[in-house]
Amino acid sequence: EQKDVEKMKSKISEILSKVKRESLREKLEEKYLSDESDLSKTSIKYVKTEINKELGIPVGPIDLEQWKEIKENFLKPVNLYKEHSSSREWTSEDRKYFQTMTWMNVGPNNPNLNRTEHPEERFSSYEEADAYAETLGGYCNGLHKIGKKTVWVILVR
Repeated sequence: EQKDVEKMKSKISEILSKVKRESLREKLEEKYLSDESDLSKTSIKYVKTEINKELGIPVGPIDLEQWKEIKENFLKPVNLYKEHSSSREWTSEDRKYFQTMTWMNVGPNNPNLNRTEHPEERFSSYEEADAYAETLGGYCNGLHKIGKKTVWVILVR
């Protein structure tokens, strides 16, 4: 049995050596390779699955289906009120984000803003895009993915 444990630790060590994020690699090394590690209930497949989960990589059809369902539900108001809502999706490090926004004009002080779209390359940051929009009497609504392209959405007078 000692040979099996050493063999397993060797395989796990090889897998963990490929994890680029140092903090995650150290955490998993502590969990699986320390002297206190009990590998009797652990499989290589489980270790790989845990790494993928920690990195935000969908680990099977359940995660992918859940993400699809979340997006569909959140997009319902956006699809119902296209002129008064928007959505955006982005990935940062190892997480996926999805955001929707719905608004309503309430009163004469709200200007009627027109939506303009600019290529992603046009601005290097949100601040730059917002400063440009401000010169036109509007604001930047952020990066939006429309089909396969990503654009800056700017609302101006």
